[in-house]
Amino acid sequence: MWKSGLLVLLILGLGAPVARGQVTKDFTLYAGFGWFKTLKTGSANFELKDVAVVGGKGGVRFKKYFGVEGNVGYLPHMELQGTDPKNRGILYEANFVGYFPVGEPVEKVLVPFALVGGGGLKGFGGTPASSAVDVDENFSTFHFGFGFKLDRVAGPLGFRFEYRRRTLFDIANEKVGLNEFTGGFLFTWND
Repeated sequence: MWKSGLLVLLILGLGAPVARGQVTKDFTLYAGFGWFKTLKTGSANFELKDVAVVGGKGGVRFKKYFGVEGNVGYLPHMELQGTDPKNRGILYEANFVGYFPVGEPVEKVLVPFALVGGGGLKGFGGTPASSAVDVDENFSTFHFGFGFKLDRVAGPLGFRFEYRRRTLFDIANEKVGLNEFTGGFLFTWND
C-alpha cells in the first residue's frame, strides 16, 4: 500500500512546481460503471462482478496542454460472481494528463484529453469469498484512458466523460483488468 501511496504523492508533487503561469483548476463529481476481465489463477478462473464507482477528481491544468489530477472513488461492490460478501473498495489515484483544446476562447471549449497514472485500491467490509481470492486487502493499480471535458457550459459548470483501462495487481498473485466508463459534473476556475 505504501508504494501506491508514494506514487500518488510523486505524480502530484512533480506537477506542483510546473503549475505556474496560466493555471486552470477543476473538480469533478462523477459516477460510472466498470466491468472486470476474467481473473485466471493457475488452473482456476474467477469472474469478478461488474462494479459501479462514484467519487471526486481534482486537477490543475497549466499552459493549456498539461496537468496533474487526483482521484478518489468508492466501489460499493467488489466481489466474485455468485457470492455476496458485501466487500467494498476505496480507489485513490494520481494522473498525468495531456489536453488537446478545440476552439477559442480556451475557457469555453471542448477539451479532449489522455491520461496515465497509478495508485491503489483498498478493499474492505467483507469476508474472503474464496481461499484463492481475497478482495479485502490493498491492491496497486496502473491505468490509462481518454475522454473529453465540456468546460464552462454554464458559468463554472461543465461536463466530463472518460474511459479508463485499469490494471489491478496482486489479486491472488495475479493481475486483472477493469474497463471503466464515467461521467460527471465539472467545475472549473482560474487563479
